[in-house]
Amino acid sequence: MKKIKVVFIFLLSFLIIFPSLQMEKAEAAPRIEYLGQAHYGFYTVGVFRVDGQIAFCIDHYKSSPGTGAAYSAGEIYNNESVRAILYYGAGGQEPVVGMNDAGIVATSLALDSVVNGNHSSGRNSIPGYKELMAHAKAKDAPSTDAYFSKNSLNSSVSGNRQVSERVTFHADSRNSIKIPVPQNVTLHIVGGGSYTNRTVTIKGGQTFYFSAGLDYGQTISFKNLKPTLKKFQSIVFKPRSSNLQRLSARVEFDPDVMASLSVKFQKRQRTITVNH
Repeated sequence: MKKIKVVFIFLLSFLIIFPSLQMEKAEAAPRIEYLGQAHYGFYTVGVFRVDGQIAFCIDHYKSSPGTGAAYSAGEIYNNESVRAILYYGAGGQEPVVGMNDAGIVATSLALDSVVNGNHSSGRNSIPGYKELMAHAKAKDAPSTDAYFSKNSLNSSVSGNRQVSERVTFHADSRNSIKIPVPQNVTLHIVGGGSYTNRTVTIKGGQTFYFSAGLDYGQTISFKNLKPTLKKFQSIVFKPRSSNLQRLSARVEFDPDVMASLSVKFQKRQRTITVNH
C-alpha cells in the first residue's frame, strides 16, 4: 500500500511539473516571422521579425527560415563590429541607411561580411554598405558606461562664495543626465553656463562644480540620476537546424541608476575688514 502511495505521489508530481517545464521551454523559444524578401540589384535577403522586432539574417550561404522555424533563445553576441552595424544600420538608433530594401540589404550583408568574412567587391555598390563597414571597422557604437569621477564633493571658500570640487560626467558625448539644482545653489559647467534653481542637462565628458553663499550649510544629494542613452547590445538567435541562417537583432535595456552625487556645504564665518 505504501509503495502504491509513493508511486502515485511521484506520478502526480510529474504531471504537475512536466507541463510547467514544457511551458518554460516554449516561452524561451523565440517567435520567428518571415516577412518576405528585400532586393537591391542582384542581391536578395530575407526580412524577419523575432518576437516582434526587426532581425537580419547573417549567414547568406545558408537557407532563410520560414515563419515558425525552431530557434533557440537569443544570446548576447559580444562583437563590437556587429554592435556598430546594428546601431547604425536599418532600424538602428542612429541609422545611416533607411528602413527600405536597400537599407535592409546593406545591413544584412554587412553583418554577413563581418561574421563570415565575405567581402565580395560587388557589395560596395549597395548604398550604405561601405558606411556600415566603416562603422564596423571603427567599432564606434557608443559605450553606455556612465559614472562620475567622484561621488562626494567637499567645498571651500573662494572670495565670498563656497565652491565645491570639480566633477566630470564620464560618458559618451551623446549621453546626458539631468541634475535638479535647488534654490540657493548654483551649478557651473566648465566652459559653459551657470544655473540656479532649475534642471540642468550635463552631457558626457562635461566637467562641472557647485557654489553657494557663505551662510549656506546643507549637504545636497542627487539620487536616482539616469543617463538618457539606453544600454544596447547585439543578440543572435541560432536555428535548431544547421541548414538555416542565424538571425541577429539589437536589444535595448533601460539605463542603470547612477551612484548618487553629494555636495557638502557648511556655514562659514564672513571675514570683515575694518578700516581705522
